[in-house]
Amino acid sequence: MLETERLTLRQMNMDDVNALAAVLGDPEAMRYYRAPFTRDKASPGSGSGTQKSASSRSAGTFAATCGTAGWPRKPASPAATTLGT
Repeated sequence: MLETERLTLRQMNMDDVNALAAVLGDPEAMRYYRAPFTRDKASPGSGSGTQKSASSRSAGTFAATCGTAGWPRKPASPAATTLGT
């Protein structure tokens, strides 16, 4: 868990499902995706990356989610291993 003055960042859990499903199922919030997510797809652990929950420290409510989106475990090419070095 990581805390800042305004936010708490922690591993997502099943307590986050309702808030996460509401955001990811909203057509306006998901307008740049192919389609909004179903509740099953919005559940923590349903993807192939890591998901973190950001919540407001003052209100104690879900504010956002962030994380990796299923990055490959192995580099796609030898050139990919030298990037950033």
